[in-house]
Amino acid sequence: MDWFVVRTKARQEGRAMNHLQEQGFKVYCPQIPKYDVVKEVVGKQVLFPGYCFVESGKRSVSSIRSTPGVICLLYTSDAADDMQ
Repeated sequence: MDWFVVRTKARQEGRAMNHLQEQGFKVYCPQIPKYDVVKEVVGKQVLFPGYCFVESGKRSVSSIRSTPGVICLLYTSDAADDMQ
């Protein structure tokens, strides 16, 4: 069970999340309440704009890279060695 941080295009976390879920990936994109000027909740906003977390399982990470709304995967050099 490997989790990756995925960098998404600006304000396209939802689009990337939907496409990744359709491919069978488990996706986590935390959201918090969004408040208006008088401190009333008017919706939700992404906690980490431009980022989602994806569990790859046994699927290829190459399909994550080519998903609409995704820019790239973030990983360390150690993780890059493990992916090959």
